[in-house]
Amino acid sequence: MPTQTISASVDIAVPVAKVYAYVADLPRHVEWNHQPRVMTPLTEGPLRVGSRFETEEGAPSTLKLRDRMMFGLLMPLALRYLGSPGRTIAEVTALDAD
Repeated sequence: MPTQTISASVDIAVPVAKVYAYVADLPRHVEWNHQPRVMTPLTEGPLRVGSRFETEEGAPSTLKLRDRMMFGLLMPLALRYLGSPGRTIAEVTALDAD
């Protein structure tokens, strides 16, 4: 399977610790990343290596509006009939506040 790498950067005038706290709050990823629709913690307690989240996925934000609309209409049907749950499990494997 081919590997795809996507990279982007943004310069902002905010202290690193404040940015890290925001990005490390995984359930808030739905505020700025439009592919996960819901991120539900599966591990109790504070974020740490080994913390797990169940993610309900939506259409990739890189799709054009028309394609996202088609994805939104057709994907639930495809997932239902193909037996795929339409969810992923994410596990934190490293944390580096700096």
